[in-house]
Amino acid sequence: MGWTGKLIGGFLAGALGATLGDAVEEAGRAAAGQRRSHTTGDRRPLPADVGKVESFAQVQELCAKGPLLLLNGSGAGPVHLDKDLDADVLLTIQQAGLVVAYMDRYLGFRPQIFSYLQENGCAFPGAFIFEGGKLVKKAKLAIGPFESIPKRLNAFVRRFFGDYMHVRLFRRREVAKELQTEYEALYGRRLAPAECALIKEWRSRFLGVFGFFTFPDIPEKKLRNAKASYAHVSADEAIVGLQDSTAFGSAKTGLLATSSGVYWRAGQSGAKHVRFADIDPHAVDHESVSSSVAVAPELAISLVSGAEGLSKLASFLREAALIASATAVA
Repeated sequence: MGWTGKLIGGFLAGALGATLGDAVEEAGRAAAGQRRSHTTGDRRPLPADVGKVESFAQVQELCAKGPLLLLNGSGAGPVHLDKDLDADVLLTIQQAGLVVAYMDRYLGFRPQIFSYLQENGCAFPGAFIFEGGKLVKKAKLAIGPFESIPKRLNAFVRRFFGDYMHVRLFRRREVAKELQTEYEALYGRRLAPAECALIKEWRSRFLGVFGFFTFPDIPEKKLRNAKASYAHVSADEAIVGLQDSTAFGSAKTGLLATSSGVYWRAGQSGAKHVRFADIDPHAVDHESVSSSVAVAPELAISLVSGAEGLSKLASFLREAALIASATAVA
């Protein structure tokens, strides 16, 4: 009865609307002893500092108090922060200094804010962060027909907020002068903070890892072969590191990381390239069996490397994608 009610409730929530779907899903939870603490008919009041936004003027007013996290309808119906968003999630966001507000899905009645969000490529339902009245981060919330709306919403908000805080901390973090001086001496030119951060992330992971090399300690022949075989590096890119996938050390296949992205070639396949800015950090995952690291739903980097190297590469690519995201909104 419990799982049946949950499945039917999830389907109805997507197909017929939140009220009927919630009612059936509640019945399923009750049978399984998992009733929500706040049901549709017994809702606690919204916190005094969390309200509904109905105009862009309100967005600007709230932004005067600090960064604004704005949530829009959670799937089949409006977001109910008092029911769908866990109190600890809300508290964590507010303690970080963000203002939290929501708007329902009927944005057509608020043409000004609706037009602004559409012009900025926003998708609904979703979450948006504004700073100084300007949109700096957005994400669409996808809920499957059999998923729990509250569970999916809270996981989504945690991840969205976590990414934003990572970006925020990076933007506020000053690169240590001695570290920047050290790297600029190695490269013989001025380096941007993001470039220093990428170099640091690579060096912290791959120094001493078999098959991986860190600039400037990349053998000249390996670097030359990599550039000739698959890495058509532009003049403004700084070389960060290299992975050699060949059996005899020619480095004609493998990976070359630069300050803007990675180039790679596996076996007899063609050369490939992806910018860090185009990598979804949540899509990055490594697979030891296939010796690959996924960087997008339909794109994976194949390397001849051990489990340690693949794991460290996945970690580096996630961090590089977030650094690129921070740079984009800085």
